[in-house]
Amino acid sequence: MALAMISALNGMILAFARYYYAAAKDGLLWRVFAHVHPKFKTPDFSLWMQMLFSIILAWSRNLGQLTSLVVFSGAIFNMLTVLAVPLMRVRKPHVIRPYKVWGYPWTIIIATISFLIILSNNFFDDPVTSFIGLGIPLIGGIVYWIFKYYYHPINTN
Repeated sequence: MALAMISALNGMILAFARYYYAAAKDGLLWRVFAHVHPKFKTPDFSLWMQMLFSIILAWSRNLGQLTSLVVFSGAIFNMLTVLAVPLMRVRKPHVIRPYKVWGYPWTIIIATISFLIILSNNFFDDPVTSFIGLGIPLIGGIVYWIFKYYYHPINTN
């Protein structure tokens, strides 16, 4: 488990800090997150904040709880991604789609049920970590909403 986590760490460090950077560049997060190191050209403040948050998580949970947290949060976002397919077909029926989902709508239904089973199992196995896994994206959504509508009112549609 540790080897798998260390293997994925480099890609996550490179990618996730740039999410904060991009959000700050778009005015959806504090401007300091968009700061770029003058020599290394990396989003240094975002990397430092990501490191701090990671240390807090690592010190506050054990490996099983961290795994449960990642699985629960990941399953939520993956399920939402799957559900975006029929939602976009309803909201934007005239958009040209170069790729069609094989077995539609059954693949969407099976994937959604599978994710609901994973989420339910994870919730009943460790409800505290599941609530944390649900709370972190909710806090992120609230911060996004505040920045989008309060600090950045131009993009309200």
